Amino acid sequence: MKRRACVLLLAVLSAVAVASGDAPVPTPPMQRVPWTPPKPPGTTLPPKLVSAAERMFALGLPDPRGCPYHAVRPADVSDWIMRQEEPEYRGWVLPPAPGHTHRLAICWDGLIHPVSEIGAPRDVRKDIAAFVAPSRDEDDLGGLGVPSLFDDEEDVRDVRSFTRVKAVLLLRLGDGKLANRVWFRMHQGGPAAAWDDPYLDLMNDWTRRLWRQARHAHVAADDRLCLSTCRQLARVRKAVAVEAPKRGFRRRHDREGRPKPFLGALARLDALLADHERRAREIGRLRAWRTGLDRHPDRRVRIAALIRDLDQVAGRGDYYGIGAAVPPRFGEHPLVRRIVAEGDAAVAPLIDCLEKDTRLSRATSDEGVIYPVGDVAYKALLPLILLEFHGDEQPDTEFMPADAASRRKIAAQIRAWWQDAKALTPTMRLVRTLGDEKVPIEVRVQAALDVAFPDEADANMYGRLHGHSAGRGNPEEALRIVLPD
Repeated sequence: MKRRACVLLLAVLSAVAVASGDAPVPTPPMQRVPWTPPKPPGTTLPPKLVSAAERMFALGLPDPRGCPYHAVRPADVSDWIMRQEEPEYRGWVLPPAPGHTHRLAICWDGLIHPVSEIGAPRDVRKDIAAFVAPSRDEDDLGGLGVPSLFDDEEDVRDVRSFTRVKAVLLLRLGDGKLANRVWFRMHQGGPAAAWDDPYLDLMNDWTRRLWRQARHAHVAADDRLCLSTCRQLARVRKAVAVEAPKRGFRRRHDREGRPKPFLGALARLDALLADHERRAREIGRLRAWRTGLDRHPDRRVRIAALIRDLDQVAGRGDYYGIGAAVPPRFGEHPLVRRIVAEGDAAVAPLIDCLEKDTRLSRATSDEGVIYPVGDVAYKALLPLILLEFHGDEQPDTEFMPADAASRRKIAAQIRAWWQDAKALTPTMRLVRTLGDEKVPIEVRVQAALDVAFPDEADANMYGRLHGHSAGRGNPEEALRIVLPD
């Protein structure tokens, strides 16, 4: 878990994929040079693996040919990881790229990374000889290794990692025998399983890493890289949708009978791609919180400008205890605090944002979900209205439901409540809420807690702001105090 957290938190500079036309990094020097795959007796790899490799390079998997192979240190790897984990990173170093702070290298995960250090030249054969068991017969290697299917658990750039793409890169380099040994070393099911068509496995491995790269670039505000990667993923997804059925693959179905996509990691690709196409159109947009709020003396215009900037709010969720999710602390973000400082005038615009704003923030959950701007707006609403509304969701729901209909319903509840409550003081709003049968019961319980235990009201709100259960007071006791009958 510790290693996973370090890898994920530090990966914001990680991995750059090659995408023709809009790539933010140079194309490897031999990416488009024709390639003749090794043939027997140079290799006995399954023909379906060879054809899958050809498709991957055609779709942008970076080509290591013509690049020197060195020990490297990816730029996102900390001194702590280098000391504690003693990783062995290798990479094919690309020629210097104008405008880039770091040199770039193709690593063993099949992506291009900025590197902060380039060490001594290394020998691919020696590295792979240490990775496989050279004295064992290939036909008897089943069960010695398992492909790395859970990339978040380890840094697959390490030369010792188990990844299918190793065989693909070696094949591209023309070393069919090494590719053979790696491929058969990888298959737990033995030679028979190694001959199955690996097309979808390889594509899923690659696109999962590309998706993680896009997500990290989004959080790090590297919008050019994120857009480039998302566009490449869209191209790969389209190509796989056409080719997979031709190779005999059939879509699986979920419990409701709906067909599943061939590439499982890309469920949220369309939303992120659309968001970055929008950001590309808005290049040069002035940020109110950067240019100075004195440019917006009119409160209504100022609030609108601040809400427009909510797509820049970043944060990361985490876990505490055993599996308990903690959302990003949006209430502590300077931009959110500045909107809250505008007071009641910000409530109606924030409700509109919650209801209608489909943009994405730069904040993610621990599991990689990117929160929409509407979730940030909802957290900005809490210290102003002092109550939570969940619609049909449970009161301990981490954030707003994702579907538009539920968000509209919640926004309508808040708007109706605010129409009657906005003229009252904060305390009277809570008191009035207690007797309003149109208000959801869980909201009335929250109001009861804050009225019955005024000394703990801040604690109650703090818990709601940060996703914990409300307060230290007992809800049943609170209801008896404020509603004795």
